[in-house]
Amino acid sequence: MAVGILGRESRFYESPRYRFKEAFPWAVHVMKIMRAAATGAAVDLNSRGPTQIKIVPKRIASQYGVTVDNLHKPENAALATMGYLIEALTELKSRVKHQHLDYINESNYVDYLPYIYFGSTRRLINGDAHPQSNLYVSEMKKFMTWIELYERAPISGKANYRGAPRLL
Repeated sequence: MAVGILGRESRFYESPRYRFKEAFPWAVHVMKIMRAAATGAAVDLNSRGPTQIKIVPKRIASQYGVTVDNLHKPENAALATMGYLIEALTELKSRVKHQHLDYINESNYVDYLPYIYFGSTRRLINGDAHPQSNLYVSEMKKFMTWIELYERAPISGKANYRGAPRLL
């Protein structure tokens, strides 16, 4: 999923929008202040890095020293994104249980987890989340297909894993 988010948010570091936001974060902040003044809404934090993280998870920040200012480094963006997705999955499971979102289950977490990632949790709660028609979700899933995962089959009775990889 992190690869899908990377593709969707920054086109793998290549989108002009991403490059502008990283080169001129102060300009993005000024635009947010102007929009907030015009609409009366609060000023949002700037999203940073190729996966557009607003807040680095505390455990990732403390253990690996990742900050919003060093998310341009691929390894930091990967750690922050994976850490955020782990926290988001925990939140999603909790909401499913406590708010009786029975339409969400293990087989479709990938469809609904992005709603927490891009800040539309309310759509989950209100039942307004429609991943099949959501452009973000469909683009993310398209980029996810670019990755093939392989797993090594264990040799019977041995602790180490050898053998031909198999597609999951």
